[in-house]
Amino acid sequence: MQLTRDTITASALRILAEYGLADVSMRRVATSLGVAPGALYWHIENKQELISCLAAEIVRPVAAGAAGEATAPEQLARALREAVLGIRDGAEVVLAAMSQPGARIRGELSTVFEEAVRGVANEGAPASVLRSAAAGLITMTLGAATVYQSGAQLAEANQGAMFEEGILMIIIGGCVVLGVIIGVAITWQTLRGAIMANIKEFASLRALGVGMGSLRRIVVELSFWVGVVGVIAAVGLTWLLALAARAGAVIIALPVTLLIVVGIGLILIAVGSGLLSLGILKKSQPADLLR
Repeated sequence: MQLTRDTITASALRILAEYGLADVSMRRVATSLGVAPGALYWHIENKQELISCLAAEIVRPVAAGAAGEATAPEQLARALREAVLGIRDGAEVVLAAMSQPGARIRGELSTVFEEAVRGVANEGAPASVLRSAAAGLITMTLGAATVYQSGAQLAEANQGAMFEEGILMIIIGGCVVLGVIIGVAITWQTLRGAIMANIKEFASLRALGVGMGSLRRIVVELSFWVGVVGVIAAVGLTWLLALAARAGAVIIALPVTLLIVVGIGLILIAVGSGLLSLGILKKSQPADLLR
């Protein structure tokens, strides 16, 4: 492909439409064309000139549609709005090009809009009035288009963020459920092992006439203290994690309410696991003393 001003502009226009103005650079355009960045400067002096080329291409339909025929100012303003909204960041590109000293596009748009304003103005209206009216109409049209375009892009970004947040909440919820299941299973196995290790003691208590209700309270109390130990361990690990994060200039917010809820949750998991392990007490018969 022969490298020309038009091919460079066309490539930049594709990047603008897909990624936005922030990603339009001489290096990015050169990469998309498969040439060295320095090759572009033979045709376009700098990024400011590239933006001017983009703006001229965006508003070309407006100037072409108004050439040779009378156009009402509101129709011209509508055509300009549609042109800049037809491509991503189009209004921002045109405003940026018009803000440059001696911008050609500013003169072209002013000429077109002055002709439109002249068609509805009083006969003999001063040229300065026509210029001011045309400039005001252009500015208001581009300003309103910029606000609309920015709002639409912000809404799109927020929608994407909400979707990602929803996925994140599902993942976190799944991890919490999985963590509870694993915690219950591990704690249950631990308590079951403790009861099995002391099965003769429990059998002795039953032989002495201690009821299942009393044994159940012993297991629940044991489960409670296991939960307390788990909370202490969790607090210690959290404190170490906070210290490590602070050393790396990372701030971790740990609300007291969250810590309390997690602590209560750990104790409830431990107590629930203890209740699940009560079934093993039914095997603690006095005959176990003879094993």
